[in-house]
Order: sequence, then C-alpha cells, then structure tokens
Amino acid sequence: PDNCGKCDNCLHPRERVEAANELMLVLRVIHAVKEGFKTQHIIDILVGNETDDVIAHRHEQISLFGDGDDHEAPFWNAVIRQAMISGYIAKGIENYGLLSITPEGRAYMKDPEAFYITEDREFDDFNDAMGEGTSVLDETLFAMLKDLRRHVARRKNLPPYVIFMDGSLEQMATV
Repeated sequence: PDNCGKCDNCLHPRERVEAANELMLVLRVIHAVKEGFKTQHIIDILVGNETDDVIAHRHEQISLFGDGDDHEAPFWNAVIRQAMISGYIAKGIENYGLLSITPEGRAYMKDPEAFYITEDREFDDFNDAMGEGTSVLDETLFAMLKDLRRHVARRKNLPPYVIFMDGSLEQMATV
C-alpha cells in the first residue's frame, strides 16, 4: 500500500483487471476434465488449441472448448496462477502438477464474487515504455575495461575471455 517511489512496482504499477468471469470459466474447464490435467492443457482448451493431447482426450468436443479465445495464453496463465494464490485452485505435487479445484474454489463456483488479477507484463512493451537508451551501462568504462582485459590477457598469454567474460565487464560498467 505504501509507494516507495523507487521500485518498478511503484514507478510502473500494473493495472488490475476484473476477471471473475474468466476465473469461473477456468474452474468450469478444470471440472469438465475431471481435475486430471496440467495448466497448459487447460489453457489449450480455453483458447481452442487442438493439440495432440487435447485431441487424444477428445477435449476439443467439450462445450467449453475455445470459450476463452478472446484472451491469449499468457492472460490465462495469469488467471490460473493468481487463482492458485487466492486458494481457488491447487496444483498437485504428488500427481505431477495436475490442477484441482479446492473447497474454496467450489464455494466460489456456487457464489462468485469479484476477482481481480494483474496481467503479466510484456517486457518488450515495458522496455519500450521506459524509453530507448535507459541502460545505465557506462560505455566509456566498458571500453576501458575491455582494453585492460586485452592488455592483461596479452601479458599472461591467455585469450581475453579467460580473464573476464563480456557479461562480467558489462556488470562492472553498470554498477
């Protein structure tokens, strides 16, 4: 609740989206497949992907198939993940990650209420919003470090990458 004004969450807060209908759809699909499938399979049913696994189980024939095609897979992944956090869905550890509806989820199906999620951030869009040239890499320092690495490598008769990898030099020039 307190805005520190310094972290990404405070500087670029993500918008919360009402997703009660979407949660109900997820719960109905999990129920329809008798709580015997993993997250990706549920998402494939929601968006209408006729994968080999979906066809093998004849899930393209259930009435809910493709009912969530107005959203893409990352959205559905966010709904499922946040429904797990809220306690409506459980991911079984003993049974290889199969999704099941918790007692809270069954109660939600009988008496739905508001359910808000934050959509997963697309990092390419996020970086574009931050603007070009937001890197804090000091190009001059980076070039100086590469020259120093080259000098030390020659003196020790080693290839430069043995002294320091470029990633390490970039980190030094950033910090």
